[in-house]
Amino acid sequence: MNAERIDDLIARAVLGELTDAEAAELDTALADDPASRAEHDAELAVAAAVQQAVAEQPPAHVKASVLDAIAGVSQDGADDGATGHQAPT
Repeated sequence: MNAERIDDLIARAVLGELTDAEAAELDTALADDPASRAEHDAELAVAAAVQQAVAEQPPAHVKASVLDAIAGVSQDGADDGATGHQAPT
């Protein structure tokens, strides 16, 4: 397998976009190529760091206001008049 194909598979693996066949192809390639395995591991580490950096908890008052807003919403799907929306039938 050529380096361009491995790079493509690594990038798509990090994004979670591989088919089962592509994942198996990548696993085989990584088992045979320590440098590609290191690149793959580094890309996963970067993706995890980025995800953690942007994962931000909303302020406590936001959660409270959302819970207050939905407290009166009917859970049975009937129109409660608050939103004017009715569950599809």
